[in-house]
Amino acid sequence: MASWLPVIARLDPAIGYIAYDRPGYGRSAPLPSSDGARDSRSAAGLLHDLLAVVGASGPYVLVGHSLGGLYIAKFAESYRSEVAGLVFVDSRPPLFRQACDAEDVQFCSTEGATPPPANWPAHILQESAGLNASEEMAPSAAALERLPATVITSTSVWPGEQGAEGFALWLRTQREFARTFSDHRFVRAERSGHAVHRERPELVAREIEALLRRISERP
Repeated sequence: MASWLPVIARLDPAIGYIAYDRPGYGRSAPLPSSDGARDSRSAAGLLHDLLAVVGASGPYVLVGHSLGGLYIAKFAESYRSEVAGLVFVDSRPPLFRQACDAEDVQFCSTEGATPPPANWPAHILQESAGLNASEEMAPSAAALERLPATVITSTSVWPGEQGAEGFALWLRTQREFARTFSDHRFVRAERSGHAVHRERPELVAREIEALLRRISERP
């Protein structure tokens, strides 16, 4: 939640918002280790429960970074009437791993991806373990295509062997994902790495506000 404070500080004060820590992050208690992998369906359900508990009324504009993009997409599919729009901040595209497999980019492929270290926090291991499932259960284009969406991408090429190839696939699959929405905006966050909401918070805030205006102007 704290990583979004720079964005929130730049939003119009009239905009209502909710920021939260998923289980295990910040001050949120972790889920029991017996719960195993956490995929987008469970993450969407947890967020839906949270919004009900705090009494937030939709429809919502959901904003997700990285893996959070798969989570908000699943929320939108599962609770379609409660979602007004989506903002993906350098989010993981649903077909990224498949593209890595097809182009033989080993570090992000199904066979070549390095498993996370066993000493990582349990909640991160749970989310990592659910990554493939989250990609595979990603909503179809038809399920979300009428929702207005903004896709913001980083622009800093990844370092290391095959970093340039992997980053090119990352951008390509994000653009392809953006085009699945009939009402979409694709934005390059110049001079930014993956943490766009930290490095370019003014851009993210501006795009959230722009999406809200697009929604308000819809017939």
